[in-house]
Amino acid sequence: GHGVELAGLVVDSAGKPVSGASITRNHEWRNPAAVLESGTDGRFTILNLHPGEMFLTIQASGLAAQTRLLTLSNQMPEIKIEMKPGRILKGKLVDESGRPVAGATVQMDRLDLGPLQYEWSTTSDGEGRFLWDSAPEGEHPYYFSARGHHTRSEPALVADDQAKIITLRNLTEGDKTLVNGTVADATNGLPIEKFTVRVNAFKSDAATNSQQAVVNK
Repeated sequence: GHGVELAGLVVDSAGKPVSGASITRNHEWRNPAAVLESGTDGRFTILNLHPGEMFLTIQASGLAAQTRLLTLSNQMPEIKIEMKPGRILKGKLVDESGRPVAGATVQMDRLDLGPLQYEWSTTSDGEGRFLWDSAPEGEHPYYFSARGHHTRSEPALVADDQAKIITLRNLTEGDKTLVNGTVADATNGLPIEKFTVRVNAFKSDAATNSQQAVVNK
């Protein structure tokens, strides 16, 4: 039989329809059949969906990207999606000497082994600067890479219109990957004195595993 039909309306914070908003199902960024755009009236319709849960991600220029978890069933009413003004993620990439890193790739990253939360990437300009005016609210992971430098992951950057300074280590033969961060109790926020760090590294078809005990005094 026919699947579930989902109709929606995308508006901005003033209630005006948002035309050309990108709407993606279940984080399937590379599947053209899972992506569509809202019309000039802000409306969209998705046909032949399976009943059950589905993630719906909405992105539009200048507006804060958002993801909704929907429970699909037959004869669903039209959903209304209100998009707030975009959060500003901006910053500058520099090397260990403080020189700007031009032409670096800045993009959304995956959290642990989860799906890519949002589809976004840009390239730093001649002064190493980057900007995203449609970032989502809250903490999100980002990934930075440039030729001749080690890649860098930042698991919890907030788009707060404050310039971030991201330092990329120069890549030299024989050097090692550096992992740094903090470990805190999720309940009270206090640092944890003893813990173990385990690293799984993947290269082509090979994988290496290592671990290190850490004691903070």
